[in-house]
Amino acid sequence: MATDTLARPQLMVPDVMYLSVNETWRTAISNVLITGTGSCEFMLTRPNSGDANGGYVSLYKDQISEQDAPVVRQFLDGKSSGKFTISSDKVDFTKNTYVLCYGPFYSDPVYEVVTSVLIINGQAFMANSSMCQGISHEIDKVTSYFKFDSNPQGFGRWDGYLIVREGATFGVGAQVGLINIPKNGPTEGVATVPINGTLKRGTTYNVTTSIYSTVRPVAGYTFTTAK
Repeated sequence: MATDTLARPQLMVPDVMYLSVNETWRTAISNVLITGTGSCEFMLTRPNSGDANGGYVSLYKDQISEQDAPVVRQFLDGKSSGKFTISSDKVDFTKNTYVLCYGPFYSDPVYEVVTSVLIINGQAFMANSSMCQGISHEIDKVTSYFKFDSNPQGFGRWDGYLIVREGATFGVGAQVGLINIPKNGPTEGVATVPINGTLKRGTTYNVTTSIYSTVRPVAGYTFTTAK
């Protein structure tokens, strides 16, 4: 069984205000269980807040491909996390290698991958997720740790973004800061977003990472400044 683990780097950030985080979100696949020759059950963790309403779970043969369509693509409605099942008579988990993956969907036909798990002969390996965690904030900037699942249909093909908005709703609110994270850059690291003006006292902000566009957030957190 694959486990979704992350070794957080040791950080030295002097003379800053450390965050009191209210809520966090991430997108991850874990607890993959083969339930039949062509079916498997898995745990999907995804944001339960914001404008997104569903996404696609896909199963690729051998590897995630930019040119080839997945063997299976299935829409998962709603925003809830939980156990889901994918199955097809075109799949044989006992003999082949597959990549199980998921990404949020919006109006345009771009099927991005933001979390994935490699399945070899029925065994799950290399669980990759998207996450964003708070480190610190000052009056004019916010510093966060980010991690993307790099692949031919996600970060690595498209740029990422780190965005700060007013409000407690994931990926929603007046934008007060944004930086681009280039697709040819590191898949994880620490980044600082300059704030347009200054942060307001006693105000809740949400910080998100997104891929391909600023309206496809995949991970993040909220914090509230001191009054």
